[in-house]
Amino acid sequence: MKLGLGGRLETKKDPKFGEQNNLWMEILRVQPFSSPGFVDGNLVQIKNRYIPMTMRNLFSMYYGKGYTEASQNTMNLDMDLTQKLDFITKGLSFNIKGAYNTSYTGSKLWNGSMESYTPVYKSSLTDPGLAIDDPNFDHTIVYQLEGTASALSASEDWSTKTRDWYVEASLRYDRTFGDHKVGGLLLYNMTKQYYPKANTDIPKGYLGLVGRVTYAYKDRYLVDFNAGYNGSENFAPGKRYGFFPAASLGWVISEEKFMKQVDFISFLKLRASYGLVGNDILNEYKRFLYLPDSYSASSGGYYWGVNTPQAYPGASELILGNPDVTWEKAAKQNYGLDMNLLDQRLSFSLDVFFEKRKDILIQQNTVPGFVAADLPAVNLGKVNNKGYEISLGWNDKIGSKFRYWLKGNISFSRNEIVYKDEIPQNEPYMYETGRSIGLNYGYVFDRFFEAKDFNEDGSTITGIPAQSGTFKPGDILFKDLNNDGVIDGDDKTYFGYGENPEYIFGLNAGFEYKGFDFSMNWTGATNVSRRLEEDFTRPFNTGDAPLMKWMVEERWTEEKGQSAQFPRFTQTNRMHNSQMSDFWVRDASYLRLKNLEVGYTLNADVLKKVGIQKLRVFANGYNLLTFDHLGFIDPESKISNKNKYPNTRIYNFGVNVNF
Repeated sequence: MKLGLGGRLETKKDPKFGEQNNLWMEILRVQPFSSPGFVDGNLVQIKNRYIPMTMRNLFSMYYGKGYTEASQNTMNLDMDLTQKLDFITKGLSFNIKGAYNTSYTGSKLWNGSMESYTPVYKSSLTDPGLAIDDPNFDHTIVYQLEGTASALSASEDWSTKTRDWYVEASLRYDRTFGDHKVGGLLLYNMTKQYYPKANTDIPKGYLGLVGRVTYAYKDRYLVDFNAGYNGSENFAPGKRYGFFPAASLGWVISEEKFMKQVDFISFLKLRASYGLVGNDILNEYKRFLYLPDSYSASSGGYYWGVNTPQAYPGASELILGNPDVTWEKAAKQNYGLDMNLLDQRLSFSLDVFFEKRKDILIQQNTVPGFVAADLPAVNLGKVNNKGYEISLGWNDKIGSKFRYWLKGNISFSRNEIVYKDEIPQNEPYMYETGRSIGLNYGYVFDRFFEAKDFNEDGSTITGIPAQSGTFKPGDILFKDLNNDGVIDGDDKTYFGYGENPEYIFGLNAGFEYKGFDFSMNWTGATNVSRRLEEDFTRPFNTGDAPLMKWMVEERWTEEKGQSAQFPRFTQTNRMHNSQMSDFWVRDASYLRLKNLEVGYTLNADVLKKVGIQKLRVFANGYNLLTFDHLGFIDPESKISNKNKYPNTRIYNFGVNVNF
């Protein structure tokens, strides 16, 4: 029997940013001339008296505003009890596992304020109507006090609580009869989660029954059958439980007699598996998908008769029910090969997989706008996925003291939407069916407008597709995909790749020599896109944000022409130029040195005299090098997460001592 009890008391303090709580996003938007910071211990900030724009500086957002203090109490309890039942039959055992987790977080908000000083010209105070370029204007700088300092005051902000438990009971059988090894499992599990995100007063629960049978002959032929029978609260009785079987086969060819003479093959195994898995979640805010139609009795009202001054209470439909909704299913196949060659020095592994997902849980899109209700969840949609993973490694020695290793891997995965509930489109290229999930949708960039595209009156010449707006050289010209002479919604399509890479690479390498050790890990990805948004597509954003360096360097000019990577700077056409198009979809492929570590281990006899068996000195680094096409943002992060903590480079130095 094992019993574990753990807990954690945590207090976390975060700065309060007034009405702004996205520190890292605001760093992108503050102007360098909005504040010199602190002068003689006093906050100095520039107002818009002389520069007609909203000034943004981080100091005024958080200095003296206070902070949020969150206290969290967490407790975890788990139990594991195993009873051997050899008195019934050898190899039989009974096991019970259980876990209980609870957490409560309370937050307190500390509010305050601080005074600041604003520099102004003296005449702006003594002669408010005098022009700044008047010879009599006094340009002496004086500081005007603004705001008052106040002590921090506390108030309750918010609180959250979570609680869940899990229990399972199982019968297990594992026994060997000569060359035959037999195993079996029968398991029942149940879980309950309190205070879920939807219908928080009703706990969320699951039930499941699992069975498995395994057989191996001389560790050469391997067979595994298993099945799950799971129940979900989201489906009606009769649809609630799903049956999900799976089977796998293995053949260790290197254990065959005819392979004993093949000296260079140390291990060779073939694998194959097929199984069915299920999904019952539409999204975390949708539960009890089978319930009848729901209504709201407080949705305003109706005016009956003529000249009726008061509305009578009424009701409106919310979401329609679907008693036939049931489990989403995915059939998965996997075929693999594992090899070790040349006395285990060379290793090779190959996996090929196929997945066919059907009865996908969705809410239908094909509904007219005048239908005053939300459509129910249905099982509609098919997606196929396929890919492979290859791993190749080498581990060897040179002499008796130098050991080195090298292992690389590559994986590929691509999906295809076989069927999706889409509204009828005017053009075939507007459909998502037949493409991968998560592609970007919008216009296709043709080129930048040039001076030759305009008549003397500023209108576009014949041959340029018509579109709303007035344009100038350096604005974006989109492609007329259907060749109707007009740029409109029928010229939008899908392009690029998704935000999850299709190809992922990895490389581990290192060596050991006379106490020295070195290791490194490289990662990379390709066939992946990042869509630039908001601050990255609009110069000055809403008119008061600063420019990024790459915008200035890559913007359109007459000299740069069509090689520019950013349109001309304009406030008039910034919304046109920043429309979603493949111009703003960038290649997010990258190669990164994720980890590197060097160390030296001392095993000197002098250390043992003081009770030290082993001492190792090391230094390592994380995120040391990155090669990518973006440059101005981390390729692994999402552009929309500009308010998240940025990626960091970390260095560590340490000593490990064994006594």
